[in-house]
Amino acid sequence: MKVPMSWLKEYVDIDVDIKTYIDKMTLSGSKVERVEETGEEITKVVAGKIVAEDKHPDADRLRVLSVDIGEKTLQIVTAATNVAIGDVVPVALDGATLANDLKIKKGKLRGVESNGMLCSVEELGFTQEQFTDAPENGIYIFNTPMELGSSVKPYFGLGEQVVEYEITSNRADCFGILGIAREAAATFDMKFKYPEISVKEAPENIGNLEINIQNTELCSRYAARIIKDIKVKPSPKWLQDKLISAGLRPINNIVDITNFMLIEFSQPMHAFDYDKLIDKQINVRTAKNGETLTTLLGDTIELDETMLVIADKTKPIAIAGVMGGEDTKVTEETKNIIFECANFDATSIRHTSKKLGIMSDSSKKYVKGIDPNIVTDALERAAQLINMTDSGAVLKGTIDIYPNKRKPITISYDYEWINKFLGTNISKLQMEEIFTRLEFIVDSTNNNVTIPTFRPDITMDADLAEEVARIYGYDKIPVTLERARPTIGGKSNTQKIVSRIKEALRMCGVCGAYTYTIESPKVFDKLNISSESTLRDVFQIQNPLGEDFSILRTTTINSMLTA
Repeated sequence: MKVPMSWLKEYVDIDVDIKTYIDKMTLSGSKVERVEETGEEITKVVAGKIVAEDKHPDADRLRVLSVDIGEKTLQIVTAATNVAIGDVVPVALDGATLANDLKIKKGKLRGVESNGMLCSVEELGFTQEQFTDAPENGIYIFNTPMELGSSVKPYFGLGEQVVEYEITSNRADCFGILGIAREAAATFDMKFKYPEISVKEAPENIGNLEINIQNTELCSRYAARIIKDIKVKPSPKWLQDKLISAGLRPINNIVDITNFMLIEFSQPMHAFDYDKLIDKQINVRTAKNGETLTTLLGDTIELDETMLVIADKTKPIAIAGVMGGEDTKVTEETKNIIFECANFDATSIRHTSKKLGIMSDSSKKYVKGIDPNIVTDALERAAQLINMTDSGAVLKGTIDIYPNKRKPITISYDYEWINKFLGTNISKLQMEEIFTRLEFIVDSTNNNVTIPTFRPDITMDADLAEEVARIYGYDKIPVTLERARPTIGGKSNTQKIVSRIKEALRMCGVCGAYTYTIESPKVFDKLNISSESTLRDVFQIQNPLGEDFSILRTTTINSMLTA
C-alpha cells in the first residue's frame, strides 16, 4: 500500500520528520517497507525564460537561445521550433539527469557552446495524455507563473515522499489512505479529519433505475447514483498528481474518480453507460452456465453458476467485483452514467478471480473483506468529485439496497486482566483513552467497548490487549521473566506400547519404511503390471512437481523395493 505523505496530511496533521514517522508507525503495527520519492531520478531541472535568440552560424535548423534561470542567463542551442522569446520552459542544467537515465552535460553543437537542454514532458517521464497542453514532440511551455530558477518538480507532481506499507491481511481497513490516516492519528494522538462530503445535486430525480439483489449472501449491499450530461475528458492536474504519486496512471476523469476512491476509501467502484442498460435494470445475480461476457480487456469469457455477475434485463454486463464488460463501458460518446458502489463476498470474489485468471485492482481489495458501511460515503465522495471536476450533473437521490446491515459488536474488558496479560501497569483511564483514539466507543461504567464495523479483526479481550500494547508502545512494556512452570516431556501409555511392539518386531528381523504416496506412472511398467490391471486406474495430480511425482500410488510394492 503506497501512501503519498501530502495526501495523508489532508486527514491528519503529521508534524514529525519522516524517520520518526516511519519508526512510530512500524512500532504501532503499520510496518513501513520503504520510503520513495516520486521523480527521484529527475535532478537539476529548473524553470527558465527565453529572453533572446539568434540563428546558429553553421546550422539552419538550430537556434542559439539566451535563457534566464534567475541567478544567471544560459546559452542553450536547440532544434525546437515551438518556443519563442518570452516562453517559460523546463531547463535541464549541466549535470542534470532525466527519465530513462538520460544525463545532460554542457558541450558544443556544431561549434557553439550549449549549457543545458530545454525539456519536453517525455524527457521528464510523462506522456501527452497526462499533460494535454504539451505539444507533440515539442518543448513544454508553462501556462502558469513560475519562479525562474526554481525546481519544476512540484509543478509536475514530483518530489513527493511516498511511504509503502506492508499491511497484514486482517487489516482490510488499512488498504486505503483513510485507514492509514486513522492509524497515524491513533499512533501520534492527533485528530483524524474525515473528508467533508457535500454534493450539489441537479433538480432532476434519479428516475426509473431498478436495482435487484437476487443473492444477498454474495452481495450484502449495492448502491448507485446517476450522473447526467457527462463530459469524458482529462482530469484536472491536482487529481492527476494524486494518482501519479500513488502509483496509478491517469486515464480520464471518470476512471480517475473511481481509482481515487480505490485509493482513498479502499472501496472499488464501477461506472456503467446508463443509456446502454436494457430496460434500465441492474440485477445482482449468479451467472447461468454457458453465459458469456466480453470484458473491458476485450476477452470473451464463459461464466458458470458459481460466479456473481451484474446483469441488465437480458445479459451480464460485469463480473461482480472483478471486471466490467465491454457492452456498457464508458466512452467519449457516453452521455449518462451509473456510479456503482457495492459490497461483495470476499470468498466468492476470490474463487471467481482465480477461476477466470483475472486479478484486477478491485478484486484485490474485495478479497481482503471491505466494510459495507462505507459504501454510501464512498459513493457520495465520488459524486462530490464529479462536482469538483465539472464532469456532469449529479441527479437527485441515491438507490441503496442494504438488506442485512452489519452492526458493531460490543466486547467487555478487564483492565486488570489486560495488565496482567501484557505485564504492564497501565491505568484504566489511560487504557480507555487508547480505545477512544482507536475510535472505539467506551462504556466505562459497564467496562464495555463498541467496536466500529471497519475493525472486524477485533472480536475478543486478547484483541483489545493487543490494541493497548501497540498504541501504548511495545518499547514501553518492561521485560519480565516467563511465569509458566516447565514440564517434563514423556510418552503416553499408548505411545509406550507402540514403541515396545516396534522394538519386538525389529528384534525378530522385521523392517519398516516411510514412503511417499505420490509416485511416477512409470512404476507400473517397471513392476510388469498388466496394462489392464485396476492398479493403473490412478488419480492424476493437477500441478505436479514433475512426472516422477504426478500420480497417487495404488500399490506400495515399488515404495518397499526402493526403500
